[in-house]
Amino acid sequence: MKALVAYDTKFGNTQRVAELIAEGLKEAGVEASVQHMKSVELDTLQDYGAIFMGSPNHIRRPTGTFNKFVKNLQKCNLKDKTLVAFDTYSIGKPEENVEVKPGGSQFQVALLKMEHRIQKKLPHLKLITPGLSIAVIGQKGPILDVELAKCKEFGKNIALQL
Repeated sequence: MKALVAYDTKFGNTQRVAELIAEGLKEAGVEASVQHMKSVELDTLQDYGAIFMGSPNHIRRPTGTFNKFVKNLQKCNLKDKTLVAFDTYSIGKPEENVEVKPGGSQFQVALLKMEHRIQKKLPHLKLITPGLSIAVIGQKGPILDVELAKCKEFGKNIALQL
């Protein structure tokens, strides 16, 4: 099985999540490649059994690049593919001596919209839910340390479902 972990990113955090998911997939025996959504050649998508799609939470929704990627997937006549979504969201401010925890009002906001869009635009493909929602301190990051291990573990867990 081969998996593509495609992402969009503003400050590099969603890319880091994509890389860690791919590490988890590889540790579980799945061949995985990581690419920015804008770099994905649509004619290569038939080579993959699973396509992961990641976006930062941009004003409570996925980015335009994510939406365009899903629209392009509609044109590819994909069959027998598994889709998985993940997002990054901002919490707190990167100030010293402030304990910041995952969750809050931005948790899964973009992710749920991503999954809805995937189900609406690509209903014939399998979508594994729930996806992964990862907390970033402030807008630029970094990713919370407690969240990093979740990314790799998510990759391993999804690999078992492929």
